[in-house]
Amino acid sequence: MARSMRAWVLARLGAPADPADVDACVFAALVDEIEDGLAAIDYGEVTAEDRAAFVECAIVHQVRRALHAGHFDLALELQRWGVRRIARLECGSRPFRPRVIPGGARRIPGDARA
Repeated sequence: MARSMRAWVLARLGAPADPADVDACVFAALVDEIEDGLAAIDYGEVTAEDRAAFVECAIVHQVRRALHAGHFDLALELQRWGVRRIARLECGSRPFRPRVIPGGARRIPGDARA
């Protein structure tokens, strides 16, 4: 998976001059893909909440791809970017917490926070 992610970026953007820039190119390509998706749903009836939901789903997908490929630093960077992007879309009305692990939150019996 790591090779396919890098190959996809290099095919889309071309090889960077410095091999150390590949990670930055991967991040930029994934962010551009999400921004292109936002531009594609730019209709009057699409609300800010719809746009935030789109970004949230896209970020969760990209974070899972990065984790599966072993790019933990990329996953964290994408998650941070998603938090900031959703905050700009929603004006900070709710925090972004991606559900990377299927099944979601579970209640623990006797937990005071529940």
